[in-house]
Formats: sequence, C-alpha cells, structure tokens
Amino acid sequence: MTTRISKQKFCSKNKNRRVSPYLAALLSLSVITVPGTVSAAADAVNIRDLQQAALWARQAIERAAEQQMILADEAGNFNPSATLTRGDLAYTLAQLLEMNVLSSAQLPDLLFKDLDRNAENGSYIHALQLAGIMNGYPDGTFRPAGLVTREELATTIIRALKAKGYDETLNLTKELSFKDTSGISAWALPSVQQAVELGILKGDNGNFAPKRSTSRQEMAVIALRATEVIQALDEAASQGGVNPESNANEPGKVTEVQGTTSGGNDAGNGTGNTNGNSVATPESGNGSTGGGGGSAPTTPTNPSTPSNPGTGNRAPLVIIGGLPDQELTLDHAALDWNVSTYFSDPDGDELQFSVIPGDATIVSSTVVEKVIRLVPQAAGETTLTIKAVDVQGASVTAQLKVKVQANTISRQFPDPHLAGAIAYWLQKDVDDPLTKDELAEALVQTNGGLYARNAGISDLTGVEIFKGLNITEIDLSGNEISKADATGFDRLNSLDLSGNQLTEINVTGLDHLESLNLANNRLALVDVGGLHSLQKLDVNSNELVHLPIGIAELSDLQYVDVNNNSISLREEPDFTLHHTLLQRVYMYDFDDAPPSLVEAPAGNTAYVNGDEIEIDLSFMFEDEDDARSTLNLMADSPDPQLANVRMVGQKLYVRALGTSIEPIRVEVKATDPLGRIAIGHVYVDLREIE
Repeated sequence: MTTRISKQKFCSKNKNRRVSPYLAALLSLSVITVPGTVSAAADAVNIRDLQQAALWARQAIERAAEQQMILADEAGNFNPSATLTRGDLAYTLAQLLEMNVLSSAQLPDLLFKDLDRNAENGSYIHALQLAGIMNGYPDGTFRPAGLVTREELATTIIRALKAKGYDETLNLTKELSFKDTSGISAWALPSVQQAVELGILKGDNGNFAPKRSTSRQEMAVIALRATEVIQALDEAASQGGVNPESNANEPGKVTEVQGTTSGGNDAGNGTGNTNGNSVATPESGNGSTGGGGGSAPTTPTNPSTPSNPGTGNRAPLVIIGGLPDQELTLDHAALDWNVSTYFSDPDGDELQFSVIPGDATIVSSTVVEKVIRLVPQAAGETTLTIKAVDVQGASVTAQLKVKVQANTISRQFPDPHLAGAIAYWLQKDVDDPLTKDELAEALVQTNGGLYARNAGISDLTGVEIFKGLNITEIDLSGNEISKADATGFDRLNSLDLSGNQLTEINVTGLDHLESLNLANNRLALVDVGGLHSLQKLDVNSNELVHLPIGIAELSDLQYVDVNNNSISLREEPDFTLHHTLLQRVYMYDFDDAPPSLVEAPAGNTAYVNGDEIEIDLSFMFEDEDDARSTLNLMADSPDPQLANVRMVGQKLYVRALGTSIEPIRVEVKATDPLGRIAIGHVYVDLREIE
C-alpha cells in the first residue's frame, strides 16, 4: 500500500484574514457530518473486521481507509475499538494536510529520545514537529504509543487547521454547554470551543469527556469531518484571491519565509522586502529590493544591515510557517532546541545563530552552535528573536513565541498511577499545581522517604524533579516499572524496586546507598560498581547470566542474594568471583544444592598393629548440580588415640591404635566446587589381631 503525498499549501496570516469570514459562511451552508464529498480513492479497501465497528462509524472507516487517512493493519483489520496513539494521529494529520515528508534516510538519526529515524510514522512525526503541530514532552520524548485525549485532539486539530489558513480570532465561538465543561483544561478550552463550533468534535449525552482517549473508529469520523473543513478552507482561500498554484509552491521553491532579512539576493549592502509573505527565488526576478533584481523575504520589522553581504550572496531563509511556538513547564528540564532545522542558506553557507532575549524573567536562553537552550523561569509568555547570519554577513531574523506553564502533578508525572500516588501523598488533585518546594516540605514529613508500593506504576517519567532533594529511601516495590534511573539521588540510602518488570536499572554514583533490592524483576545485567557503601544486595529471581558487575570491589558488602538466576557459577569469570564472595560476605545465598549422601561403606574393620585399611568413598556422595564434578572429601578421627585417619582423593585410610567396644564414627565432609558442604559418617570396628 502506498501513501498519497502531495505538496504543502500554507497560507500567510494576512491571507487568513480573508479566509476565516468566508469559511464561516461556507460552513453555515453545509452540515459537517461523516462526509460524502470526499473524493473516492483509486482502490477500494476491504476491512476484514468492519462488522466489529459501531454502525455509525462503518461508512467513515471505509472512506478513511480508502483515502489512506487511517491504515488497516497487515491482516486487513482496522481495529475500530483500539485506542488512537500519538503516532497514529501524526500519520493521519500529515495525510489530511497533504504534507511533504522526508524519507527515513533524510531524517536526523534521533528525532526524540524514544524515537529514531527508522521508527514507525517517524517521517510524519518529524513533519508535524517542524510545522509546530505536534511537539514532544519536556523530557525530550515523543511517546508515539501514548494515548490522545479528546482535549489534546482538539488542540492538535486546530493547530493543523491553522496551517491551512484557519484564523480562530475571526471565528466567534459560543460558550460550551457541556455538563463537564469545567473539566476541560484551561490550555485546551479555546481549541475545544473551535473544534465544537466547526462540527469536528461533538459531545455525548451532554458531556464532552475531555480526558477520555479516542478510539480509531471515532478518529475515522473526526478525520472526515476535518476534511470537510479543510476543503472549505481551500475554497475560501481561492475565493479570497490566494493562488495555491503560484511559483512559491513548485518543488524546490521557497514558499514562505516569516522573518526579517538583511543583505543577500544580489542586493549589495542594501536591504529589501516584499509586500506579501511568499518569496520567489532569485531566478524569478519577482519582488523588489534596494539593490538588485532578486526578492527578499517577508514582513520585516527592524531589518539589519550586513557588514559585507558580498556580491551575489543570498540571505538565509526561515522554514515555511515560521518558527513553531514552544511550550515549557516550570520545574521541568530545559529544552535544547536545534534551531538549524528551521533555517537554511540558499548558497549553502554555514549559519551562525544568536538570540535577542524576550522577558528573561520568564525564559532564559543560551546558544551553543546550533542549539538554543530554553530554561523556564516563571509562568507567562514571551517572544525571543532568533537571528541567523551567513558567512557574508547577510542575515534573517524570526520570532519565537515561548509559553511557560505552571507545573501540575499530572504534567510532571505522565503515568496516571504515579500521578495519583503523588497526589494522594500531597493530599491534592492530580491537576493541582506542583512545585519542587512543596515536595521538599512533604519529604520532611516522611523523613526523606518516598513510598508507592503496589500502585500499578509503569513509567517513572517526571521523578527527576526529586533529584537534589533530601530523599534517603525509595520504595516502589510491586509495580510494573520496566526502566529506572536512580542517578542524581545523591543522598539515597535505601532503594527497593523489587517485584517490578525491570529490564534496565542505573544506580551509578549513589555513594550513600546501603541497601539495594532488585529481586523479582527481569534484569539480565546489574552494575553496582562504585557503590562503596552498599551492605545489602538482593537480585534474587532475575535473568542474570553473570554476577553483578563491580561486586568484588564492595568491601562493606555483608549480604548478597543471587538465587534463581541463570549464572554459571562453576565457569569463569563468575567462578573466581564467587569464591571471593564466599570468603568476604557474611551471608551469601546462591543457586547450588549441597552434595547429597548416597550410602556410606559398611563392614569396615581395622586391627591394632595391623596394616592401614583403605575404604573407597567414591560413591558415598554425589553432586546434585553436576554428576561429573569431583567432590573434595575430608575426614576427622573421633579419637586420635584410638585411630589415625587420612584422605587421599576419594580413599579413606584408617590405622587402628587401640580397640573399642563400639565401632568408631569417622566424620567425612564433602565440598562441591562452589563451597556447598554435606557431611556423612563411616563406621569402623577397631580390634586386636587374633
């Protein structure tokens, strides 16, 4: 199945002001329902599980699949009741907007921390990120498998419509009448109002259900409603005089640069601008400049003059649509923003970047080569000016709007179970504000302890807010956590993550850690190097194939449990390390059964002044873990005045020195290669020679 992709068509802000009133008129004349006006696809799609869909969604599913807005799986199933993911949404919106996307080979190696260039829907996610329609989370992840709530969907769809020329400021909306309107987040309310007004989203039984996820069959209906709006936008644009077929939209042409330029375009030392927001290439000769026949970009505010742009040099350009707005959250990590993605130089010159700050009390910024670090300081909005300069001194500036929102428990901790546990601890609601200071105060009440046992937690994203605070004990046992990074919890004394689903754990640098419990997880490797204060280590019931890395260096270690793993303790390098632990650790529990006593030889008699007798003990014991191993046998005489005993290999030698009424009992100790011990006894009669 191939994906239908065509050229992007973006409208400038000035043109939007002619589009929105016309759009309102168009929409007032049509009913936006599951559209019957979507053009038919070339090939019909057979949905195998269509009968499992709700009746109201079946036609929409067929049309959405035909138009390749939402794809069925390889088996031909649409999975109508499955929840829509962020990756699914990125694909669908890219299709609705007919966006150009790059191949995986053209993408950066790493799009987000959890998304590389070859990831499913990676190209579509990248395109939407560049357009400012979908962004990642403050921790640098995108979470393509994450669910999409209805209020998030409304916000994202309205952003997508803006890329097609929609201007919400010119489309008056009514107050929402849903019974749960108060449950809609403040940041999402305007978009929900717009989406409802446009007929894209609707309520159910008087409720909007803003926090509910969206199913794939619901998205099929919503996608087709959005298609109606996009068609109306295109019609409004054409009626308003917008020419989508101009040279600006030809492949290889620059279609829009939102910013201010200086120098370049054969302009000598002059500056120039156009009256519109589209830019023709120098070859077109359109537009006017102060010193040449080329065209310069858009809506200048305070043009700067290059010191020496050079003859024939062209100024840098800003990506279509300008710089996407950025949203930061207080007490979250700084955003490292690769600005070079949004600027280019027609001559291929390397660009240098600088920032003219906005309100530094809201956002502070630093520039290191192509990366701008944005650090949230206080809630509010501000605008920064980004300047790109080529090697000839020609430059372009563009504005970057940054919003800093107050932190909440649910924003800090995306996992709803973790958010719920923190809210319960703080006696707050998950949507209440959260500050690092109040977490510090709460830790005083628990003496530095953070506890959330058996809470259903699977994702620890957000716990980095605790780093640097006085946390001495963490107990998150009995959850469903798969990855954990404890670095930065410098004062931690005890960490219990037993009974989770851990496959990765990082405890580097925990100099004060004394107890580490990782039992009953799925760890194949554990590194405890450098934990010089560690006294207790429990990695029982994991998937370890070797003893923990660095364990031999821990001189304070007193208790170790490595039972129920797949460690070959009888083989190197673990064999030597195992014996080091045997000698050093007070309590050491490991996988290995002691030898078992089979049968002691009977009928043994030694005579005073007679020869030393030999007793074969080869079959007295067996090693339950390895029948091929040779056990080390040692024997002690119960009374050295009556008999001398010695062992040579598997042979016991007894010499009678005196007689006894009862047979003497010689203790034999068998030790396997791992140090496990079994004890048996051999009875010997001591008699005079007759």
